[in-house]
Amino acid sequence: SGQRIEKLYYNWNGLAAGTNTKDWTIYMGHTTKTAFSSTTDWVPYDNLTEVFDGEVTLPESPGWVEIILSAPFIYNNTDNLVIAINEYTPGYATSSSAKFFGTSFAANRGLHLQNDSSAYNPASPAPVGYESPSLVAGIANIKLQFGEIPAVPTFAYSPTSLTFNNVVSGTSSGWQNVTVRNLGQGTLNLYLSNLSLMGDNPEYFEFDASN
Repeated sequence: SGQRIEKLYYNWNGLAAGTNTKDWTIYMGHTTKTAFSSTTDWVPYDNLTEVFDGEVTLPESPGWVEIILSAPFIYNNTDNLVIAINEYTPGYATSSSAKFFGTSFAANRGLHLQNDSSAYNPASPAPVGYESPSLVAGIANIKLQFGEIPAVPTFAYSPTSLTFNNVVSGTSSGWQNVTVRNLGQGTLNLYLSNLSLMGDNPEYFEFDASN
């Protein structure tokens, strides 16, 4: 109580460096699930919060891999915790023998999806490549490090950047959302009337602060 998850650790066997598996987006969320019932039983994307997007260093040596969360997660100490990872480095894995350690369970505590040709959309994980989703009767071996929740309001937002696809001249792309959160205690006051667009060609963009 009164703390938040600030670091996440995975146990790496180090049989090769993970140079082609280094780009991760990590999400955390609360769930009442105790297992996954089918290969389509994903936790809804809207129930997940992005806590990290960046490079994870996977060395050619075994040990715990530390990931410092860019947006610490406040766990409610009641529900189960779900962790979702989207790895999107182009190219094949450096070695099929380099893996993370896990622990087997009778229940399907994990879901796995792999594709060698294109990246996934985490909002709608569906088969794209040669491999269909698979249930995993186990969990990854992890460690969580907690820290004190700041006593003052702390501004945070995710994702840290947005990428808009090409559009036909004179048409608009779809809306994309940025989530603003208070990672501290107390009230974080946001004055939406003061928001403005900056940088190159701000006239090409618009924002809706009504939500």
